[in-house]
Amino acid sequence: MFPRSVRIGGLLGPILLLAGVLLPAIAYTGRAGEPYSPLNHFISELGEVGVSSLAWLFNGSLVASGFLMAVYLLFLGRHLGTRLGWAAGLAGAIAGLGVSAVGLLPMNDLKPHLRAAFTFFDGGLVTVALFSAAVLRDPRKRLARWLLVPAAAAGLAFASFLAWPWLAGAPDLRMLDPASGVPRLDVWGIAVAEWALLVTVVGFIVCSTLALGRRKTDS
Repeated sequence: MFPRSVRIGGLLGPILLLAGVLLPAIAYTGRAGEPYSPLNHFISELGEVGVSSLAWLFNGSLVASGFLMAVYLLFLGRHLGTRLGWAAGLAGAIAGLGVSAVGLLPMNDLKPHLRAAFTFFDGGLVTVALFSAAVLRDPRKRLARWLLVPAAAAGLAFASFLAWPWLAGAPDLRMLDPASGVPRLDVWGIAVAEWALLVTVVGFIVCSTLALGRRKTDS
């Protein structure tokens, strides 16, 4: 049995995350007076204190949604009841807490912020890989095999984002500061890849909660 309260929390996490991203994006005005664009702005720029007018909302939503997703993924791994499932759940909990850490460490202090962010990026890739393997090897089929599709999409997004610096070179972070004289690209590939990552992760979590909802749950 999968607790209904945890499943609801699993749905609430992505909802809080999307609200905490979309509302600050609408209100955003950058250092050069530019509006926010997912084509050339990183997601974390929405939490930059002193620049993003709703940074408090973005950072708070990450803290809350990351915690909810950590708990949900831990229970999802337990639900599988296998070693791979437990490992996937533990990796998911670490990745979710990485999201919370990003909210607690906004990009104003870039080094600790990046450490928190890569806890999520690296942990997220491991999470979807382990969940995929656990679903494939689960003889009881406690999770529907079609969940491998959103898991594969999320895994591809994570891998693409993490591989980007190796394939296209490290991003020039001077583009974040208009005073540097280095103009921001109209389409910044690694920023687009980060957005793809967010969408696919939310998709995987929502799909898994909906799949669980079709089975008998306890309260």
